[in-house]
Amino acid sequence: MKGGEKMDNIKQKELSDFVNREVFACQSFLFEEMLKKGFFDYEDIKNLYKTDKELKDDGFTSSIERQEARDRGEDIKEVFEWWLVSDWLLTKLEEKGEVIMRNDYGEWWGRSCTGQAIFLDGIIEKIYDELSK
Repeated sequence: MKGGEKMDNIKQKELSDFVNREVFACQSFLFEEMLKKGFFDYEDIKNLYKTDKELKDDGFTSSIERQEARDRGEDIKEVFEWWLVSDWLLTKLEEKGEVIMRNDYGEWWGRSCTGQAIFLDGIIEKIYDELSK
C-alpha cells in the first residue's frame, strides 16, 4: 500500500509538471469581457453543445427528449473557467470533446469543473496517460 501511495504522489507531481508546461493562465474575466464586447463570438466556441451521446448519458434517451432538451438549452455545456493553454493541449482537448476557443488572440480551454487543481481533472489525466504510453 505504501508503494501505491508513492506512485500516486509521483504521478501527481508529473501531472502537476505537465499542467505547468501546458496551461498558462486563467483568463475567465478577460474571455467573458471579450465575448461581451464582441471581440469573440459564441459561434466560434467549439464543442459548446452536448452531442447525442452526451445527452443520452444525461438521461435523455429518445430523440424527442434530446430535441426537447436542446429546445430548453439543456445541451449547452457549462463552462466555469477559461484557461489560456498551449496549442498542443488545445488540440488534445478538442479531440476529447472539451469546450475550446481558438482565434487570433489565443487558445483557450473552457474548463467544465472548478474547485480543484487542474492536474486532478479527469480529462487532463486521460491526456497525460495517453502521452505517457
